[in-house]
Amino acid sequence: MSQRYQRREGGNGTLGNFFDRAYHVGESMDQTYGVPARKKLLVIGSVYPFTTVLALVFGTLALFPILTFVGFSIFVLLSFVSTALIGSLVLAGLVIFGAGTILLGIISLALGFSIFLTCSGFMTYISYRLAFHTWGSEGQGVGAWVAETMMRFGLIDVEEVRQALSTNYEPKPADNKSKPETEHAGDSETHSQLNSGVY
Repeated sequence: MSQRYQRREGGNGTLGNFFDRAYHVGESMDQTYGVPARKKLLVIGSVYPFTTVLALVFGTLALFPILTFVGFSIFVLLSFVSTALIGSLVLAGLVIFGAGTILLGIISLALGFSIFLTCSGFMTYISYRLAFHTWGSEGQGVGAWVAETMMRFGLIDVEEVRQALSTNYEPKPADNKSKPETEHAGDSETHSQLNSGVY
């Protein structure tokens, strides 16, 4: 047998070298473990023939059921583990989805409440400023209140209004050719408001 697989001079490539190495490893293991085991088995068989034959027959017949049992056990274990893992992932996903839905509802309520409080605060302050400008002794009238409100909401540019009220400012060309005279009625009030720092 060793003559059939002996290494050829020069070899026949990587595949041939692989088979040669595999053969030499198998032959080495056979010489190290197989031959001594067979010799011991022959010695034991010559001393205890009945027990040796019984052990060989039993081992041969029981090998397949044992391997089947081991394979079935591994299959059942992996099936239960995978099923439990998938079930755990699905259950965790449902719980996380439910918690996320609750969180989204809470955030929506918080956003709505924040908008309500902010709008209420602004409306209260605007109402206070309207009362100040119309009824207060230092008030500048409704025109000043409108200008102040527009500036607070960013509807007009404060710097542009200041430049418009300054003496060295040249107004930008407007889209309309004519402006109503009522637009210039509150310039003095807005000018005094900007100089007093109320904006």
